[in-house]
Amino acid sequence: MSPILLKRRPVRAYDKPAARAACLTHLQDQLRQKKPMLLMGFGNVVAEALLPEAEAGVKELRGAWQEFEGIPIRFTYHPLAVRRRPNLTPNFTEDLRAFAARWREEACQEESL
Repeated sequence: MSPILLKRRPVRAYDKPAARAACLTHLQDQLRQKKPMLLMGFGNVVAEALLPEAEAGVKELRGAWQEFEGIPIRFTYHPLAVRRRPNLTPNFTEDLRAFAARWREEACQEESL
């Protein structure tokens, strides 16, 4: 006779809209304090939380600049999604390169002021 260990996955049920609303307030406070030039959003959760009116995921939002709280933001796939689906790598690197290029542009403009 051998012992049997029964397990079940932990229940991670929580009120996602309430959790996002609580975190969004904290994010907005940080943005006001830090005043970043640009933002980069990784994954659908971020896209849905920051731009709920867009009703679009990263697949639709990536490749173009959006705006959140007056700050330019670019969305791309979450790194773990890219790791699981290597075919997303070219899009991911393209988005990172576009972010870096915009960052350099913004930094040069800021230096010239």
